[in-house]
Amino acid sequence: MDPKQRNVLSLALIVVLVGVAWWGFWPLDEKITQGLDIQGGLSVILTAQETSATPVTSDVMERAELVVRNRVDRLGASEVTVQRQGADSLLVQLPGIDNSQEALDALGTTGQLEIRDVESTDATGNIILGDILLTGDVITDATIGTDPNTG
Repeated sequence: MDPKQRNVLSLALIVVLVGVAWWGFWPLDEKITQGLDIQGGLSVILTAQETSATPVTSDVMERAELVVRNRVDRLGASEVTVQRQGADSLLVQLPGIDNSQEALDALGTTGQLEIRDVESTDATGNIILGDILLTGDVITDATIGTDPNTG
């Protein structure tokens, strides 16, 4: 093969490769996951406040991280990161979140225990809740155990 044919073949191969690469990544906004720096979103640092009843320990931070992950998962954001920052903080990054205030409200509120009456169920089996019968503020102590009579 002479040098001119080799150059034409090399050029054709390059054009094919560029075409395949372009086709594989087009449209870019659907094929490439965009992070917080490109598509915007919310980045927040949550810092634990020690109380007289609950010191900030590694176990407390692990539970807090789990609670934050569960709340963030319910927001429906993708590529979310929740990571520890030092001994008492969590860095939460939510790229592409549409409603930042809703996300902040979900992250910043304290969970509340409510025992509610079940009013009914709809056609798909979803439970329709009725009145609040009891809230967590009346509970003074709780333990985990097994009933010795019933197991």
